[in-house]
Amino acid sequence: MTYNPSYMSAPFMQQRQQTPGYFLRPVSSKEEAIAAQIDFAGLGTIMPDPVHGVIFLKRFNGETGGVDFITFAPMQEPAPPEYATQQDIGEMRQTINRLAGEINRLKKERGEIGDDAE
Repeated sequence: MTYNPSYMSAPFMQQRQQTPGYFLRPVSSKEEAIAAQIDFAGLGTIMPDPVHGVIFLKRFNGETGGVDFITFAPMQEPAPPEYATQQDIGEMRQTINRLAGEINRLKKERGEIGDDAE
């Protein structure tokens, strides 16, 4: 009889360690997301609420011992700034010149400036 070690030992099975990840759980409201239990060993629970267009993230915070609850919602794009047109600037220039002329006229009437000022 010959010695064959492959028959004597159990096959070596490599075990994969599972890394903690996110758990996905659809919800229908913020209240449901707040009430949901979380896995303390995982990275957190992602809870999409498609009806209300938001996504919640609930996770255990090992530093505080509490639970972080974060809401993600789409942001409204700010309206682009409105700039003055050439016509607006021209109208402002005319108004400024008209007002400057009225000020100079009033100063002349009071004798505050000479006749050579324009």
